[in-house]
Amino acid sequence: MSSSSDNPAPMEFSPTPPSNIAAQVIDFSKTPLPSYQFPEPHFALIIDNFLSPSECASLIFHAKSSASGWEPALVNTGFATQRHMPNIRKCGRIMIDDHEIVGKLFDRLLPYLPDGIKVIRSDGPWIGSMAGSRWKWREGGGEPDKWRAVRLNERLRFLRYEKGNYFREHCDGSYVDPNTGQQSFLTFHLYLSDETTVKGGATRFFAYRKHWDVEPKLGRVLVFQHGGLVHSGVEIDYGEKVTVRTDVMYEKVE
Repeated sequence: MSSSSDNPAPMEFSPTPPSNIAAQVIDFSKTPLPSYQFPEPHFALIIDNFLSPSECASLIFHAKSSASGWEPALVNTGFATQRHMPNIRKCGRIMIDDHEIVGKLFDRLLPYLPDGIKVIRSDGPWIGSMAGSRWKWREGGGEPDKWRAVRLNERLRFLRYEKGNYFREHCDGSYVDPNTGQQSFLTFHLYLSDETTVKGGATRFFAYRKHWDVEPKLGRVLVFQHGGLVHSGVEIDYGEKVTVRTDVMYEKVE
């Protein structure tokens, strides 16, 4: 992890979201990737103007003041190990743990999550594509299992993509908190830089040699399920893209 500064810059958040905030659940049947809608829907949500430009700038400044600099982003290789693999992932990264910031981000996010995502049920529409058929409720199997969204992972991974940087096709992995047993199902990816100064850098979803792009607009957040959604960070042609990602954590409802 990037080393922390003794005096990181304070983060400035408005108590209310921007007035022009707007959320849309992606209907993949209306994209070139209908296989992500049928037979089982895959979840992705775009919220535009989730943060104001000043809040985005404040987050970037907070990250830079919390660390000694950008380090090469690593690739998870399983069994809690990571490697530097620039043929797969080439960008800079700063990682910080901040419960206060993720608490404010989660409070802003929660009202825009659909009810079936706030509480994921094993008999609901999303669980099969998210976690696999073994998690799905079977008739006669007792009460369906339920998982409730409770927080964001406190680990914030700030990412800087410069000209020639990219992240090749992959799926995000789930994280299980060893202390609480809480598990992540969703990626929270927030775009922090001005899209008018960069070319390239879309988050690109893939299926059957087709693709569909989510452009990295300032203040936009993309929330999507870890499992089953193959995606990449498209190579930067010019400019700089800065984002921050973390995970939506769930706890099982007993």
